[in-house]
Amino acid sequence: MAPMARRRTAREMEAAAAARPAREVRDEIARSEPILMLRRRGLDPRPSPPDVPFDPDPEPALARALEARLSHYAFRLFLRGA
Repeated sequence: MAPMARRRTAREMEAAAAARPAREVRDEIARSEPILMLRRRGLDPRPSPPDVPFDPDPEPALARALEARLSHYAFRLFLRGA
């Protein structure tokens, strides 16, 4: 029976991945260390679309009204359940 090859430790794999040249990344968030760490581990994190019950980029008047409503705890509870 052939001897098993020694498996690299997580520390060794991380050091080897960090030593490799990085891919060209244009987005500032994608260059952040947590995102780069996930990519070195083989994951490909992507931003998800906003999950809110209203337009994520509202008109200024609507934004002010939402801001005023968000100061009320009952409205925040309503949004959480919506």
